[in-house]
Amino acid sequence: MSYAVFLLGNFGVGKSSILDLPVLDKTNILLHVGNNNWVLGKSTIGADSLSGFDKTKVFEFIKQHPDKNIIIAGIYYSQYNDFIKIRQSHKPVAVYLNTSYENNAKRIAKRGKLINPNTYTSKLKTHASLLKKLKGIATRYVLDNNRELEVVKSEFWQLVGKYST
Repeated sequence: MSYAVFLLGNFGVGKSSILDLPVLDKTNILLHVGNNNWVLGKSTIGADSLSGFDKTKVFEFIKQHPDKNIIIAGIYYSQYNDFIKIRQSHKPVAVYLNTSYENNAKRIAKRGKLINPNTYTSKLKTHASLLKKLKGIATRYVLDNNRELEVVKSEFWQLVGKYST
């Protein structure tokens, strides 16, 4: 059984930037980015690019590819039930990008937007709760995302490499 690596973090923390790699091949909504690693999405921004898709059908499609390691990044595809569903075909791994309010605000400002402090706090609590609930369900990692993008990106892909089959 292959792995499903969920890349978790608040809005604007750099999930899409971490996934920004050349696409080597494409199978419908799976993008081959190296070894046996496939990003779920229509583009390397990840699962957020599937906002118009039926979530049940997306998980049915994933289930048809138990031989592929799938990287899932996106707020909509990182719920507790998603980890439970994925266990039917893949071993789940959760990687949380721990980002300070200040760094999150800087990253969002680079996009010309402002961070909503209430949303930041709410998502922080939601992710902390999710990580606790995933004990015994998924292998869990927390990456310090208050470092340069290339450092975090390298650490993430080294981690993914441990699970590549």
